[in-house]
Amino acid sequence: MELNNTQQERWEYIDAYLRNELNTEEKANFEDQLSTNSSLQEEVTSIRTASTLIRSYGQREELKEIHKKMVSLQKRNQDTSTQNIRFYLRIAAIIVFLIVAWSAIGFMSLNPNSLYSDDFSSFTSDAVRGEAGPKHPKTEYLIHTEYVNANYVRVVELYKGSKEKSLMETFLAGNAYLALNQASTAIYCFKQVLYLSAKENTYGYYQEAEYYLAWSYLRNNQLDDAIKLFDKIRRSEFHVHNGDVDSWFYWKLKLLQWKRR
Repeated sequence: MELNNTQQERWEYIDAYLRNELNTEEKANFEDQLSTNSSLQEEVTSIRTASTLIRSYGQREELKEIHKKMVSLQKRNQDTSTQNIRFYLRIAAIIVFLIVAWSAIGFMSLNPNSLYSDDFSSFTSDAVRGEAGPKHPKTEYLIHTEYVNANYVRVVELYKGSKEKSLMETFLAGNAYLALNQASTAIYCFKQVLYLSAKENTYGYYQEAEYYLAWSYLRNNQLDDAIKLFDKIRRSEFHVHNGDVDSWFYWKLKLLQWKRR
């Protein structure tokens, strides 16, 4: 595919790629371009996400109506190819779905706080990680116990009183601050976990900290930072929270971003 093709040709080619209709050579050439072209990557992501949403939340009656209109269009334009009819049908279905989706999620009222309230789940822990040989086992144990019992104010008090704050203490304190709506302090804690994990080459809390840092950004109204981190998690197949950043949640993030522009 040439990058100077018309928009329609690009979309048709991307659609064929996503439906695995390209031959081996075409697929290889396309993926070579995809690996170096960020604009093309965005187009592929958008069309893949929309297609996924249609499969998950498609509106049957709207699609039937579109089909009728497209059949009528075909009768008026006998020289229009079947391939173009199929293409426009898919694009029209995407447009209809997006209109329905915007209405369903209350596009006009969508904001970081509502998205946080609807989709956030707090961290739960049943055991103290790294229990063998911690520097301050008593403090870690107390912080962990208070966190499990949802005594977040007490978690913060114990954390502030800890002289040498461990990774576990800092991570749980970050979650406690987040639960107490102190997102900016939570951001600091999670960044500390990432920094210390890399410095000490200990990654037991690294991915967890990334995920809850993204939520802290969202809670703190730092939408661009949140989307950047959620996107990283979504693209990391082996990330522990990869499955939590699904297409529907990511699409709402993008809607929120577009709304702000």
